[in-house]
Amino acid sequence: MTSFSQTFRIYEMLNKYFKNEEDAKSVASGIEEMVNQRFQTEKERLATKMDIMELKGDISQVKVRMKQSFKDQLKLIILTMIGFALLMIAFMKVMLSSG
Repeated sequence: MTSFSQTFRIYEMLNKYFKNEEDAKSVASGIEEMVNQRFQTEKERLATKMDIMELKGDISQVKVRMKQSFKDQLKLIILTMIGFALLMIAFMKVMLSSG
């Protein structure tokens, strides 16, 4: 969306190259229309500040969940290792006492 000042500036620039004022206005109007159409088609792809802030919030939530999952997995691995060590000790006691 072009502002009035931008449209007027385009008109002034084109007026230098066209002999007829109406031609300059017509070309400036055409350029403004093209810019507006392009903006309308691209508007859906653009991110607003609110969109970016929302994404940052989502990313921080994912980071927190990932940290918690890592801690939970680490606890599980440590408990599994302790359990396996206790099983090996019990197995060794049984083997030594029966031997």
